[in-house]
Amino acid sequence: MNNSNWARRLAPWMLVFVTAGLGACGGGGGGSDDDGGSGGGSSGGDGDTGGGSTVDPSQVPGLDANGDIVDPGANATVSYALPDDTEVVRVNVMINAPTGSACQGDDPATTEDEEDYTGCTLADLNGGDDPDNLGDTDGSDAFDPELQITASIPGTDFSFIGEMEVRGASTRLTKQKSYKIEFDNEDDDGFDDDWFGMERFQLNKHPYDLSRIRNKLAFDLFTQVADFPSLRTQFIHLYVTDGANPGAGEQDFGLFTNVEYMDDDWAENHGQLEESNIFKAEQFEFLSPDETPLIRADADSDEFETLLESKGDNENTDVLIAMLEAINDGEPDFNSDFARYFHPDNFRTWLAINILLSNNDTNSQNFYLYRPADVDGDGVEDFERFYFTPWDYDGGWDFYGQPNEAAANPVQPRWQQGLANWWGMVLVREYIRAGAGNVQALTDKLDALQAGAVNAANVQSLIDSYPIDDIKAILTTNPDINELPLEGPASAAEQIQAEIDRLTTTIAAARAEYDDTLERPMPVYLSVAEQGGNVLLRWDESYDIQNDALRYDVRVSTTPALATGRAGDACTATADEPMRLLDGNVYRENGLSGTSTVPSMPLTPGTRYYLQVVVRDAKNYCQSAFDEYYDATNDQAYFGILAFDYGSDGTVSPVVD
Repeated sequence: MNNSNWARRLAPWMLVFVTAGLGACGGGGGGSDDDGGSGGGSSGGDGDTGGGSTVDPSQVPGLDANGDIVDPGANATVSYALPDDTEVVRVNVMINAPTGSACQGDDPATTEDEEDYTGCTLADLNGGDDPDNLGDTDGSDAFDPELQITASIPGTDFSFIGEMEVRGASTRLTKQKSYKIEFDNEDDDGFDDDWFGMERFQLNKHPYDLSRIRNKLAFDLFTQVADFPSLRTQFIHLYVTDGANPGAGEQDFGLFTNVEYMDDDWAENHGQLEESNIFKAEQFEFLSPDETPLIRADADSDEFETLLESKGDNENTDVLIAMLEAINDGEPDFNSDFARYFHPDNFRTWLAINILLSNNDTNSQNFYLYRPADVDGDGVEDFERFYFTPWDYDGGWDFYGQPNEAAANPVQPRWQQGLANWWGMVLVREYIRAGAGNVQALTDKLDALQAGAVNAANVQSLIDSYPIDDIKAILTTNPDINELPLEGPASAAEQIQAEIDRLTTTIAAARAEYDDTLERPMPVYLSVAEQGGNVLLRWDESYDIQNDALRYDVRVSTTPALATGRAGDACTATADEPMRLLDGNVYRENGLSGTSTVPSMPLTPGTRYYLQVVVRDAKNYCQSAFDEYYDATNDQAYFGILAFDYGSDGTVSPVVD
């Protein structure tokens, strides 16, 4: 979830007024009782064929009679070729010498076509000798330099001409880039046109992953999971010769993972319907069209692509918008809407996989939505279901448990633990609220996955199939060794091996965390506002799966400092889950349900304040707010804290990082 862009879904409110200081009113406080009953569907392969669709799923390519999405690669008959995965594939790239002098993108302030990359060099992608020059670091601007190349794979007949450019988002800020290498598909160019059906390489560096196998390991695992189609991957060792600097000779660019591109070619290669909706989530939390009006823009527009990026041949968004309206309408028929627009087993498989692989960065991005469309071949789009497919798992397998990550960030937000991590996603939140049977069906899916492919022994067998010694040899030499996220005195090879060995243990740990956190209330969003000369502190209503009564502990301070452990600060009676509380020195009140009277205390104009609300249930399990304050001066993050400025003119302004 992108912390800087959360939508504020804040009704019904819990309210506390601050008058020339602090006072209170408001109502509510307990868990919601409008959960629509205890239904929620059955627990395994429940691909009910109805769901409002007028199409028999068995008539849709890539679906079976139950509506399960079927990838031929996961079954006995493989309809597409697979490259050899027992070794690291070497790719040689020759960058052509520049043919011009310009290296510029279009000027967004004009309508003129000014894009000219004929003078671009490798330095425009990667940066030059200046350590502050990191090359192409912004994937959203108009400057997207590409280099003309010729490439080949030694030991094969495969060779091609094409273009090479930087890919990725935040990883562009690293010195070692990831690349997109697109093949030019000309029948008469004398080159082979594709690599096992793929028309491009997507070479991912995974600079923050010490093992460098997390992503491939996940996608290989998914080939063994039903109702969850995977992407093909290979380990790639890239060598580059720069035509603009031939004297430098061949340069070793190190290890990458090639991940298959998901588009209409993916659909065709994997037995799916080519004329389909394929949307890649960019910042998408299933909010209503009224809350995210850009979803109504054309699917090929920049506006739409701030939310979803259309990758398929079909860019009709009518069913997408109808689905968002249905699941956001607040009506008690969520389960029927859910079964109409989603395949329950596929959804639960996606969510359960992310829980077990602790792939937390999937609550607004890093997934695809696939909807078979144009079933009749005549433009009739009457199949309404969306299917989740995976993307980007280098942040999984307990990424934050890596030694360097644990040393730099020993504490993670409490809301990232268990189901709370996905509470900001409307579809997950409404699914959980729609009945205890839904949560049980999800738990059953976790059980089934662990009894099947997703267990330590099977994961170890996949790792054993990899050329680990070759991978370590590449990673422990230039250039990869220079940027490996190492921590401690052990050698690089020892640290890499230790991290690889740790991956198999993360599944059971993630499952234990899920089980341990089911009792906790769900996180809330905080907000502050000025109202009639008063300061209004607000938080939305939490939710408890067991429907326990909830209370809210509120603190306001002039410092974000956190108190050390005190009696009564533990979240449970056993004190095994301590939550550090704001060291409130202006106002504190425990057990608010919206009816307590808060004493009036003065606020000082021109002062920054910090608000913390902790949700507790009747058993004393607690949860933090989603909000976070980052103190740049001290490089310190304070989780569950909202900072706000109380201006000299009485205005109230939340602090935005």
